[in-house]
Amino acid sequence: MSAKILAVVERRTRANEGAAPWTTTPLPASTFVRLSGDTDDQEIGAVVWQLTCYNRLGTAEPLRSASTADHFVLPGGLAFEDDAGRLITPGCCAGLETWREWSSVPADGGSPWMGHDPAPWVEEKGEILRVWADGGLSALKPGELHIDFRRDELAFQLRRVEGDLQAFLVRLEAWVNSVDPAVTAAFASRFDQMFQITREGSRPRVA
Repeated sequence: MSAKILAVVERRTRANEGAAPWTTTPLPASTFVRLSGDTDDQEIGAVVWQLTCYNRLGTAEPLRSASTADHFVLPGGLAFEDDAGRLITPGCCAGLETWREWSSVPADGGSPWMGHDPAPWVEEKGEILRVWADGGLSALKPGELHIDFRRDELAFQLRRVEGDLQAFLVRLEAWVNSVDPAVTAAFASRFDQMFQITREGSRPRVA
């Protein structure tokens, strides 16, 4: 089994965020939630509450506020996991909204912004693209965690991430429909646009 790439959102808390108006999974700060078709309702609730608080959308009608927001972001991005279960997660100030920047990496190389403190980065070694857990802003230390991908493997994993996010979008739309049906389509469409999940006109819809 090859190493995997996961789309994740980091749960960060603010001192004044209060309690969500829906059920959420109780998560400590700096916990990463994977986005896929297997993300459960409570995890989705936590992700949407993170979006609400992180972007200061207001707590009165947060789904409606997000549906009409000009812009919003989510801390997180892409995480990398090897066969042994070792995980490289996005650093501080990385965001899910930039995950499409990885699309050119298998062919062209380079290192998209992956955050700092820690500062993950990508090193090109011929056909191997090495993802380092830290050191992107300083000299590497011996023994630093890294995960290797062949270029074709990285491209395949990025397609899997796209599928995971599309499946999450279907789950998200169903969740919104259970919380505030009037904004289901608008919220899902805005989330899709902000995080570049599907091609225009091809977004999966909840049954």
